[in-house]
Amino acid sequence: MKNIVLVLIMGLSIAIYAQTDIASNYHTFDSLRTKAKGYLESKKYEDALSLYQKAFRFNQYYNVWDVVDYAKASYKAGSLDLTLELVKKAINNGCPLKYIKPKLRGFFWTSVYRKNKTSLKRLEISFNKALNKGYIYSLDSLFRIDQFVRGVKLGRFKLPKHTIDSIKSMEPYKVDESNFQCLLKLIEQYGFPSFKNVGVDIHNAVHTIILHNARLSKNSHFLPYLKERVMLGEYLEYNYEFIIWEKEHFGS
Repeated sequence: MKNIVLVLIMGLSIAIYAQTDIASNYHTFDSLRTKAKGYLESKKYEDALSLYQKAFRFNQYYNVWDVVDYAKASYKAGSLDLTLELVKKAINNGCPLKYIKPKLRGFFWTSVYRKNKTSLKRLEISFNKALNKGYIYSLDSLFRIDQFVRGVKLGRFKLPKHTIDSIKSMEPYKVDESNFQCLLKLIEQYGFPSFKNVGVDIHNAVHTIILHNARLSKNSHFLPYLKERVMLGEYLEYNYEFIIWEKEHFGS
């Protein structure tokens, strides 16, 4: 019995230490990233690039938009080969070229891009093929239900009156609760719907479902898990902070 207790205590200590280590490293990464973004916005591209290089040594904490910002700093500082590698990294982390191009307009006119245009498109196709289509379809369905119920209540759809009346009688919070329970089961089965796991578009859709539920006091237990996803680059910090703000002002 004593041995079992000792093992449990040791396991808990290791878990707490690992969590503390993740938080400490994340804060260091976030500090470097914030300074790099400041330099990027101030058009001090070489300084921004230097800080992004330091930040990305903390390999597990960045999100896909950090990669795109890093690529922009690299391009603006004249490091085209590094920019190419970062564009590949962004694609492999769930960001399609259609979202990268507006951020890096000049790069897509360079000879480096033209030489690699076909391979980048193939990389994007390969990434999309590898995604779990069943998971994505399920998440998309939850989002469509979320938006449909709200759209009907706002009069956005032309439907028979009895259908509209029936849907309007549904309480959105009950639909949200059902959606959230389905989402939690999907996460348990397939993992968190990070950018890398489901791509940018579906991840953004999932954020809407999470927002409508995580801001409620009864779901406060979900927030520490969500914060951990932030620290692992799987969820955007400003989305998390918006949920906290909503919870403080409108949560019940």
